[in-house]
Amino acid sequence: SEGIGDTRIATDHAAEGIKCSLKPLKLLYTGEFMNEPLTQDHAVLTEDRVFEMQELLAGAPSAASSRTAAILRAKLCGGLRALKSDMSAFQAANPGCALEDFVRWYASPHSGLRSDCE
Repeated sequence: SEGIGDTRIATDHAAEGIKCSLKPLKLLYTGEFMNEPLTQDHAVLTEDRVFEMQELLAGAPSAASSRTAAILRAKLCGGLRALKSDMSAFQAANPGCALEDFVRWYASPHSGLRSDCE
């Protein structure tokens, strides 16, 4: 039964886009083994790009229509597209998953959970 704050994603499809199984890690609500999804490679932020983003954020004007604000929004949206892409891939590979499952997978890239996928 669904409880308060239940974040399960309704699904009626089979898992697809699986790189490998992350046994023994299981999905919170279904008890199925979590799968590592096939994901797209995303652009890496270089140190120069990080400094550029910091400068844009520090000097961002309050007027939403300014050219600088528009550039900042465009650059920040690139990161959101990457996150949405990873979320969609995870959902496809793990039918019935919850947001909490995605967060556990996404937040632990160096925890050793993915070592058998390489």
